Amino acid sequence: MSHTNTMPMTIREWQKMFNKIYGKNNKELTDADAWIQFMEETGEFAKIMRKQNYAGLGDGLADLFAWLCAFADHRAIDIEDALWRKYPRICPYCEKHMNCVCIAETQHAIYDEGAISHYIANIDNRPKTFSEWYAMFKDIYGNMNRVISRESIGFHLIEEVGQVARKIRAKKPDEYALEMADVFAWLIAVTMKFEGQIASLDTLTWEIYPGICKECEEPECICLRNHRKPK
Repeated sequence: MSHTNTMPMTIREWQKMFNKIYGKNNKELTDADAWIQFMEETGEFAKIMRKQNYAGLGDGLADLFAWLCAFADHRAIDIEDALWRKYPRICPYCEKHMNCVCIAETQHAIYDEGAISHYIANIDNRPKTFSEWYAMFKDIYGNMNRVISRESIGFHLIEEVGQVARKIRAKKPDEYALEMADVFAWLIAVTMKFEGQIASLDTLTWEIYPGICKECEEPECICLRNHRKPK
């Protein structure tokens, strides 16, 4: 079976690609099962950060993005839509377009979608490609990410993963999307922190998942059919 030879340009295209590869295998998963897979990969990420052995960081981030897309497809969540609801080219708390320093403050404003609805309505301002989303987050948070530690950024990512798990346990699927937007934002923050040492998240992911399963190397994964457990 043929597969695309071109790296997806948008987050939505990445979701479609991963759904083609793994959708059949993942459709029987419960929400908890699917997110546990993501949490397993988060554990691998935490191990890399703790040991400061960053050789496997690129692979780890690619796996996290793959499972984020898989969970989003499982719940019919469009990650781009979720991102724009939460980050309509501003920090949703201080409403700054550039150089947010919210993370350095002891108290944060509470997210209020209604208060930023006029930004969300300006869809012409919405990023289109993966690189445009990256550039947007760099404008908003790039300066702050440069001064906070790698460990702090990693802990923030892990914290947001836990927030999604909390929504799953509380059976609040309507609240998954905005929490997943935060997970993606912190994935970008990690790659931003290691800029110059690792490639961008989309490039990293394409190196591991070039339109095929990384284990069976098929455009539609047959690992489960062959009773092979993915690594």
